[in-house]
Amino acid sequence: MEYIKKHLVVIVAILVPVIFLVVVALFVYVPNRSVKTDYDFVYMTCDGDMYAYKNIDCYGYMRSSYKVKEGKIVYTEPDIKSEFYVAKDTAVVRIFVHNTEINESREIALEDAVKLKLNSLSVSPDGVSIRGESDRSGDFLILGGGSNYGHYLIKGDNREKLNIISNNDYYGREINLLGWVLPPRVNSK
Repeated sequence: MEYIKKHLVVIVAILVPVIFLVVVALFVYVPNRSVKTDYDFVYMTCDGDMYAYKNIDCYGYMRSSYKVKEGKIVYTEPDIKSEFYVAKDTAVVRIFVHNTEINESREIALEDAVKLKLNSLSVSPDGVSIRGESDRSGDFLILGGGSNYGHYLIKGDNREKLNIISNNDYYGREINLLGWVLPPRVNSK
């Protein structure tokens, strides 16, 4: 006890930075509260050249050809004069339904997708959105680490990483949210 009294200033000088580092680590590494929604969603990816190789813009083709009108997915063949006309024969558009309850995607055919009723707003009816962003996991204060691009369910300050099936997670241009499946929830099993 006498030792502690005698060296209290040194002990406090050592403990304060250690406690600070522990508190910062807790805030950085303790995950946010999870985000849940009652709505599944439908998204698309495009397997093709994302960088306009041979003037093919796979993402642009996907965004311009597949739209939601009156709650249903509608495919519109690009006009022969359209910049996306070449992409229709080379781009492979894949449609997925994501079950938010189990955080799992499954591919569906266009014939099945057009049967779904969708809310095409970017935010679900219960206030959840999807955003692609970098996650700097692995960083600790000044020590370096890597970054990982992913898609997240977002509500307020909370986020939850999605298990999205995609061919290009770095740039985030590869998915196209078509809409939120209106209840009942799509059975993904």
